Amino acid sequence: MKETVHGFREVDHAADAQYFIQFLDEIGTFESVRQGKRLMLDLLGIRSGQRLPDIGCGVGADVSEMARLVGNTCKVVGLDSSQMMVVEGRRRCEGLPTTSPLHRKTPADESANRSNASRSA
Repeated sequence: MKETVHGFREVDHAADAQYFIQFLDEIGTFESVRQGKRLMLDLLGIRSGQRLPDIGCGVGADVSEMARLVGNTCKVVGLDSSQMMVVEGRRRCEGLPTTSPLHRKTPADESANRSNASRSA
């Protein structure tokens, strides 16, 4: 693993976008990270019937864990600015009825859309 990881805001435009998925997979194996995630989930006090967002869901690891905790009693929605992460998250969460990783447009996407629209007018 590289010593410094940055660029999560630009995953879809990175030369080696797959690296970010591999990084999340590797970091998720560290016991300290797993303990932190368990603590986070405990502190959330997840109860049946709740709708739970995971903003910046990446590959959906926390989405699938929250879905496992609540079963079919609520909806877990993952949002990420990277289409690549969302595609991978959807693949990994496939078959979990309570999950829905979605792509979220960023302000930069909106700015580009406005710029392209003004050029074509």
